[in-house]
Amino acid sequence: MHTNKFILDDVYSIKCKWIDRENGFRHRAKLLENGEVIRSCFVDYDNRSWESFEFESVCKKVIDRFFGETDRVIYKEKLIKNYCVC
Repeated sequence: MHTNKFILDDVYSIKCKWIDRENGFRHRAKLLENGEVIRSCFVDYDNRSWESFEFESVCKKVIDRFFGETDRVIYKEKLIKNYCVC
């Protein structure tokens, strides 16, 4: 199990965790506002993922579930721009 944290801006960040499962693995993401968890979700994989960067799908999923349409676009762009581990 390992974790990554993606800083979106001064207020929002996403903390992700990779969890081993019997038949694959799970990516879990927690959206944080000023360090407090406000939303979480997960994506299960049976084998491997074909993401541009690790945790891409689960990060986009948690953004989709919290933000409105305009903010979704903004925060997904920030995620892709700042995909480095912070």
